[in-house]
Amino acid sequence: MFSQQRLKVYLGLLIIILLWDIDSCSAEDWPMFRHDTIHSGISSNYPELKFPLNLKWKCQLGPFIDSSPAIVDGIIYLGAGFALDENLSVTSESYRVFAIDSQDGTIKWSYPTGADVYSSPAVTDGRVYIGSYDSKVYAIETKHGTLAWSSETGAGQVVESSPCIVKGVCYVVCTNGYLYALDSVTGTETWKCKIGEEKHPYIGGSGYSSPAVFNNMIYVGYENMLHAITTNGSITWTGTTSERIVSSPTIDEANNTVCIGSDDNCLYVFDIANGSVKWQQQTNADVASSPAIAKGVVYIGSDDGNVYAFDAQTGDKRWSFNTGDEVHSSPAVVNGVVYIGSNNGKIYALDASNGDKKWFYQTSAFITSSPVISNGVLYVASWDGNVYAFHNGPAAKWEPVIYTFPNPAKDVSILTFRYLLGEGCEVNIDIYDMNYDLIASLDGGEFQNDGYYEKLWDISNIGSGVYMYVFKAGNKKVVKKLTIVK
Repeated sequence: MFSQQRLKVYLGLLIIILLWDIDSCSAEDWPMFRHDTIHSGISSNYPELKFPLNLKWKCQLGPFIDSSPAIVDGIIYLGAGFALDENLSVTSESYRVFAIDSQDGTIKWSYPTGADVYSSPAVTDGRVYIGSYDSKVYAIETKHGTLAWSSETGAGQVVESSPCIVKGVCYVVCTNGYLYALDSVTGTETWKCKIGEEKHPYIGGSGYSSPAVFNNMIYVGYENMLHAITTNGSITWTGTTSERIVSSPTIDEANNTVCIGSDDNCLYVFDIANGSVKWQQQTNADVASSPAIAKGVVYIGSDDGNVYAFDAQTGDKRWSFNTGDEVHSSPAVVNGVVYIGSNNGKIYALDASNGDKKWFYQTSAFITSSPVISNGVLYVASWDGNVYAFHNGPAAKWEPVIYTFPNPAKDVSILTFRYLLGEGCEVNIDIYDMNYDLIASLDGGEFQNDGYYEKLWDISNIGSGVYMYVFKAGNKKVVKKLTIVK
């Protein structure tokens, strides 16, 4: 017979085993959009970062990136949109799900879907779950990038919503007006719940909000409604805002509330029991960003260019920080620091207590993706097609980043060159036709400090065709093609 002491030991080991089975991710993983199933956007288990941060590596995927990274066991997963070549054809790197080594930024594998991947991945039990604009949800094996299953939702609609995996069920929303519950092993539909009307995915559509799950209830926004739905697919209550909801809900366990933004310029906080509004706060533009809640404070971005901090219980404003451009990115809060991107192309680190800027880095395009932190490294993706990693170690050898906007340049008179320098140097931009005849020169040997720059080229008298530009930054050179269509 077991002694009481031995029985306690066995019971303790059993509890550890059960807990390990429930949550197979390590403490420093960031396995899904907004970190966890309640979309907290926070973690307290990571080493504290010291500022300024240095660029550890940069991985060029090619297509623009709206998807937010997930990281599990040292591998980063995310989706990508599309890129066009000089013939206006979609490149082979487009519409893919990528797996990237977090140590050096090398691509481990990529899997092609049928359209843009704005959805952010959820990674669990050796699979990556993600939606695509081809109306499908994909489950991809993490080891080799092979397809486990794909499930069709609404034909002609899109899945931009990010999946939430709980107890073997994949919850995800489609723009056809349904919340789907899919078996995470097989992809078969367990049930679906109508949460709104089918909308055109590109014109005022809904279905971009991602479900959060807490205490056997699912919370998700659609049209101007926030729904609370049982895990059997029955709607318990519905709260409303004045305009469409793009933001995803965050559960505030301490105050028993659900927080979400709306296109009516407000942040709403609903009672989790019945959907009544506890408080709301007005910004000056749409709130597409999703909230993070840390130590009694709600952090969120707005299209008015500000990052806001509100008291989670009363709604009182603590502080705001102006980025100068729309903030679609959602905050990550780690060790008293708020990390968030802006459409000005910058990733910021803000003091969570007062909003003071501690550090920023300039990329060369929008940052609508949400940053993640793991093992003392900050990761973020940009519309310039790059995934960036920052740390407290030595800086990576830099390479110049340049792209043209728009490209292809269709029916415009001004073309913008946007570029990023890692150190001060002389800069030249020369444009040639395909016969290698010089068409124009910009920045003829001008010295510029490290940073982000834009140069305008008047193309009102330049004919349609494919051109080549040579960008020289010190002893580094980049050669690219651009297309003008009139």
